[in-house]
Order: sequence, then structure tokens, then C-alpha cells
Amino acid sequence: MRRSRWARSVAGMVAAACTAGVAVAATEYSFREATQESGITGVHSVSWGAVWEDYDGDRDPDLFANRHYLPARLFVNGAGQYVRHAEDFTELPGYNPQDDGPMDRHSCAWGEVNGDRVPELLCIQGADKGTGSGPNQLIFQVGARFVDRASRWRIARPRSRGRTLNWLDYDRDGDLDLFLGNAYRKGYPNKLFRNDRDRFRPVRASGLELLRHTTSSTWSDWDNDGDPDLLVTFKRHRSVAYENRRGKFRSVDLGVVTGRRWTSASWGDFNGDGRTDVHLISPRSSVVARNLGGRFRKVHAIGLSQGRASTWFDVDNDGDLDLFLVQGERDGVNRPNLLLVRRARGFVRLRSAKWAGSRAGNGDSVVAADSDLDGDTDLFVTNGHRDGIAVKSQPELLINDTVGGRSISLRLVGRRFNPWGMGSRIRVRAGDKIYRREITDGINYRSQSGVSVINLGIGSARGARIKVSWPGGGRDCRWAAAGSLVTIRRGSSSC
Repeated sequence: MRRSRWARSVAGMVAAACTAGVAVAATEYSFREATQESGITGVHSVSWGAVWEDYDGDRDPDLFANRHYLPARLFVNGAGQYVRHAEDFTELPGYNPQDDGPMDRHSCAWGEVNGDRVPELLCIQGADKGTGSGPNQLIFQVGARFVDRASRWRIARPRSRGRTLNWLDYDRDGDLDLFLGNAYRKGYPNKLFRNDRDRFRPVRASGLELLRHTTSSTWSDWDNDGDPDLLVTFKRHRSVAYENRRGKFRSVDLGVVTGRRWTSASWGDFNGDGRTDVHLISPRSSVVARNLGGRFRKVHAIGLSQGRASTWFDVDNDGDLDLFLVQGERDGVNRPNLLLVRRARGFVRLRSAKWAGSRAGNGDSVVAADSDLDGDTDLFVTNGHRDGIAVKSQPELLINDTVGGRSISLRLVGRRFNPWGMGSRIRVRAGDKIYRREITDGINYRSQSGVSVINLGIGSARGARIKVSWPGGGRDCRWAAAGSLVTIRRGSSSC
């Protein structure tokens, strides 16, 4: 039975009794598998990632399952219970395939295109392994319908072998531009597109035009100069880090980050010092690299059996970021997923059947959001990485039942062409603890975690002082009580 936000806060206080500041002594780290009971059914298939974001504006995260060659599935969330939407996104009005090849969907993510504050979904396709064509889909919400306008916005790119995408305001003009990363096909390198508010235009000589087999991309302002920087991973080459210099990208050496091949990467400020750190995964390695301001130092490393993807989240609401790692199949067995919990002296690896996952299928990706609106961050893991064993794969909704600290749910309302405030920095002061967070597009390895509402752990504190530094300038400050959902609109307050 789901507990209320208030009850969970009381439990957190009991667990942290006699502690000071925001310290939390979590008695047990626990997740409950709730896929079927929550209404998420009919997705035993190849997965190719997932999207967990509030597309309909009711403040709870809805789930979009990509499913590669198969029709997509959209599950509409009603306070933790999901209902499958009738649309399967294969024959939308405006979609104009150039041949009769299959849908080859590789990655999808919600963003904002036209400034109406109603998010659009971009899905990129792989052109049937480079043998045919497959136009991308830019899906608009028109009343109760979905309509594809990729061609109108000149982002269809039917012969590109799409693999990854990012929403980012690279030129700091207030709207969200697009980076599209591709697998190798001669004449179709990775590409940056500028949002002109009526169409997307390719940016010439952006510095991002590599012709390689791209596997993932993720951004952060890791050099703290006010604009997004981009990290791209490749199948057969070392990762490349691009620093944004006034709208032009140049590759830089970031030591362990760029010194080898990685499958995927995830940015998060685990120690709250205002410098975004990074987690890196390869099939055999997991590395946490701390941002020291211009250079990165490895602070934690473990071996893996078949590493694939990860996400940062605060499992116990103590204000520190923890890590969830997804592993894939090796020798016919899906390898166990791992939880890395941040402690005072570093990360501790925890193993449990409660989050290890199914031995069937092939671990693919993970996204994080508060599915049931109880103040804890939950996880959704996909297990259909390859077609051959996809029929055995069951995605897993993991409800976070950890007894930990209190939290505040924060909803940012930015300007109309960037309504979720991507690129914002958040400073949280709760008791004696101060930490910082960065709002990106939530995208990592085919998937998008929710960014429209984020959970801020505050331990045993009764509330927190929150300061938002908006992209392009401007600040807003608010006090928020523990257990509350607070909305901060750009320009609504003073600091």
C-alpha cells in the first residue's frame, strides 16, 4: 500500500532520530517490482530505451516505450497507475516514409519546439541498418491527437542512421536546439541543428560533424561557463568531449573521460560542490570521475560483467546523488543490476534481489522519476537490448520503498521556448547541508528521465531554501517545506 508524502517524511524522521542537519541513517534500501500491478503490460519485446516525462502537464511522469521495430507504447500515468494510450505512433498524420521498410526507432525524447509550452516528442530512426530510409518523427500534440511535423520543421533526415539526440540551447538564444548522433553512413555525420522557431537549420562547421558509429550523447555545463558542453560515445572509438565556446564546439582532453571507449555516460554533481561529475560505463568497467575544475579524477571504479547504462538519483533523500547501474546479457544470462550509494568516504556497492532484475532478457536502459508522487525517486529498467532474446524480456518498474529522509518536489517554469528550464542551476540549503543540481534534458543512452519535476532530498530538515539560477541570467529564491510540491516561475521572486 502506498504511503502518503507526510507519512514517508515521518518515517524518514524516525530513521534519522537524534541526528543533526540533514543526516539520514537509512535502515533499509528497498525497491518493489510493480510493473504489472501498475498497468504497464504488453511490452515483452525489444526495448531500445524509454522516456519517463510528464507530457500532458498533470505533474506525474508518463511512460513512452520505444520498442525499436515494433509499435511504440505510451502509458498515461494517474498517480502511479498507468493506462495505455490508443496511439501506437506508426501511422501518424504527416508521417511520410519513403519506402516500405520497418519503423527503426532508436531514441525518443520530449522537448519544446514552438513555444506553446506543450512538449513535442522527437523520435529518431536508423534507416533499417543503413539499407533504406526512415524519417525521424517530430510529434506534436494537437488537441487529443498526435501529428508528425518533422518534414515541416526540416528534421526528418530519412537517410541518417539516427542513434541519439539531445535538446540543448547551444547558442543561448532562449530556445532548444538539437544534436543528432548517427551510426556510420557515408555522407551523414553527426549534426547540430539550430531552432529558428519555425524550422530547424543545420549549423555549418559546428565542430560536431564526426562520421562514426555513435552510441550515446549527453550534455552538461561541466566547465561552468554558462553554456552546454557535449560528451559523445562511439562503438569503436574513444569518447569525445566537446566544450562549447560561444556556439562553436571544440574537442578537449578530459583524461579518463576521453581516454578510452565507453558505452554510455551520465552527468551528476554527486558531492554538491557545483561542478558536475560523470559516471562512465563500458561492458567491463564502471568509473566515477570527479570534476576538479578543468580536469577529472577517477574516485571510484569496479569491474562489471556486461555494463550498459546508468542514472544518478538520490535513493535515500539525503541530498547526495547515488547511482543505479544496468547490466546486460552475457553467456545467455542477464547480469544483475547494481546500486552504488554515496557515503561520506565514497561509494558503497550494494547487491540485492530487490533491484538486481530478471535473469531473462538483456538489460538495456534505466530512467528515473517519481512514479507514484510519494517523494521518492523510482526507476524503470528496460531489458530488451537485442532482438534475439527480446521475447523473454520484461521491463521492470521499481518503486522506491527505501526508508530515508524527507524531500521537496520542485517544478520549474521557464520561458515559453524552454519551459522546463533546461540549463538551470539549483542551490539547496537544508539545515547545515548545501548542495547544487543542474537541470539538463535528462537524456542518457536512448532514454530520458523526468526533468519537469525533480525530487530534492533534504534528510531530516523541515524545509529548504532553494535558489534557481536560470540560463541566460536571472535568479529566483523560495523557501519550501518538506513534503511539498513547489513551483518556481522565472522572475517570480527575488534573492
